[in-house]
Amino acid sequence: MTTQENHPANSADKIIVGSEEWCALPTLGIPAVKVRVDSGAKTSSLHAFNIRPFLRAGSSWVSFEVHPLQNNRRTIIRCEAEVIDKRVIKSLSLIHI
Repeated sequence: MTTQENHPANSADKIIVGSEEWCALPTLGIPAVKVRVDSGAKTSSLHAFNIRPFLRAGSSWVSFEVHPLQNNRRTIIRCEAEVIDKRVIKSLSLIHI
């Protein structure tokens, strides 16, 4: 077999990650948050609370808070973002906190 046959297309462009990784979301002001990686997922979600919709310059926005550190409910980051889509998220664990 040639090298190309041993590796899928664009394998050089892919990043190897573990099931959990640290991720920064600078546009939300979140310097680090541990995420679960699902390479087969088309979208991602972020657990948020105190979600409040509002209008800014005629556009729909939302403010919300997140706990960026696992098992630490004292650290809270307040975020704001423009609404670009709305999704219904199902929890497979059926645990809602």
